[in-house]
Amino acid sequence: MLKIIRHQILFLSLMSLTLPSLASDNLTGKVIFTGLYGDGRFFIQTDRDINEPGCEGSRIDVAPNHPQISHWLSISLAAYTTGGEIQFKTRGCYGGYPTLDTTDRTWLHSKPQ
Repeated sequence: MLKIIRHQILFLSLMSLTLPSLASDNLTGKVIFTGLYGDGRFFIQTDRDINEPGCEGSRIDVAPNHPQISHWLSISLAAYTTGGEIQFKTRGCYGGYPTLDTTDRTWLHSKPQ
């Protein structure tokens, strides 16, 4: 009986460690600023907190080798200049900030008015 209880506790502990890393909510926000670092890393500062577990802040950072950076930069610049919003979903952290990966589990697009 004690062995079964220990296995259940272990299972629940492991589940609590893995579930938070699934992804953020589908979020909407205004772009405060956006750009690129010298190494090619892309960033977007938004006006809202991003609930990506283990990451901090309201900024998205994307690795410099991501194939969508130029497209996302265009979308975020358009949203910034027009005062529109972006809609996004992050998954994981890059440099301590929420990030967009190369799967269809993350996205960034202009938000319809």
